Parts: sequence; C-alpha cells; structure tokens
Amino acid sequence: MIPPRSSSCVVTIVVRADDSVWARVIGALDLDAEDALAGTVTRLGELAPPSVVLDFTGVTFAGASLSHFLIRLRRTVPDAPILMQHASPGTRLVMMVTGTDRLVVQDEELPWNAG
Repeated sequence: MIPPRSSSCVVTIVVRADDSVWARVIGALDLDAEDALAGTVTRLGELAPPSVVLDFTGVTFAGASLSHFLIRLRRTVPDAPILMQHASPGTRLVMMVTGTDRLVVQDEELPWNAG
C-alpha cells in the first residue's frame, strides 16, 4: 500500500464580483503538490471564469509540476486570460525554460493592479 502524499502546497480560490477568479498558491510546486494543483484545475473548470489571476507570492519552489499545472489550466479554461502576479525569479525561470511563460500574462504586463 502506498501512503497518500502530503503536500505543503495550498491553493485558495476566491471568486470576485465580476466572476473572475483569484487563486493564491502557497508552498512548493513539486510532485507532492500534484493533487492540490489538479484539484485547482478541476475547480476552475467548474467555475469557467472569464479570467484567472494566479498569485505566486507564497511559492517557495517551482518544478515541473508548475508547468504541468499551467498546461492543464490553459486546456481547461482556453478562453480565459491567465494573469500571473508576484512570481519569484526562480519561478519565472522554470516557466521560461519550459515555454509555459507564453500561457500567462506576467504582472509587469498588466494594465491594472490584479491584486
């Protein structure tokens, strides 16, 4: 028997008055975070928001799980812009190397404060 994975990754989802969704991601985005990230994608698919804001302020590590998450999220909400805020240089590097940076709008590119 394989014990269930425990993760330090927590995602809080808030639906705003305009039906856009703000998701704050906290913790390490590693293999142990897969369940939390998959649950987030499922929930956002159910909500079908007009846009998604990902707040990466609390991300302590980003690995391949981040890339998988962004790809699944883009496939699940194909018409919603995905806006990213507060990603560390390491998180941005992972996205650049994997090409997933093109799936999101970086916070420096936003014409308004998404927070």
